[in-house]
Amino acid sequence: MYARDYSRFLYFTIAYGGIVMFTLNTEQKEFLPTIEFSEYCDIVARIYDEVITIFRQDNRSKYLMTARLPEGYYDDPMTQLRYNNKDLAIKWANMEKLNEDLRNLNKNNDINELVNKNSDLTVEMDRMKQLCDEMELSTVEVFEENKELKRRNSELTVALENSKAETKHAGAKY
Repeated sequence: MYARDYSRFLYFTIAYGGIVMFTLNTEQKEFLPTIEFSEYCDIVARIYDEVITIFRQDNRSKYLMTARLPEGYYDDPMTQLRYNNKDLAIKWANMEKLNEDLRNLNKNNDINELVNKNSDLTVEMDRMKQLCDEMELSTVEVFEENKELKRRNSELTVALENSKAETKHAGAKY
């Protein structure tokens, strides 16, 4: 088990075909997803802030390897200062409260902005619907007019055919 007095994390490691590390967040009282190291790792030598140090022995060679822990698996560097300095801890808490208030204020502004945009979009959508309705009516009118023109054209075609037939018939008499 690895722990620091100022950190909210406890680290547990087991060797099982490599190393498996379990990380407990003591503030939220829950485990983070496990981290597995390859079978080439033997012993976790140390976990300090963001860095894990692993020991490996192979035949007669010995190795020390270091790696950064993933984001969220360690406290930020200011954590130790906050825990050890009461004045700084109070200032930090006040600053976090101010940040939270600012986020809430921004959230409220965002909501008001969204309401205004929603109102503008509603007006625009109503205008577009009205235009679509007008286009639909004009399309119906054009369709009816086209139908009437086709009917007239067919009447004129029939009249022309009749006229040609009469002319041909009259020419045949003479």
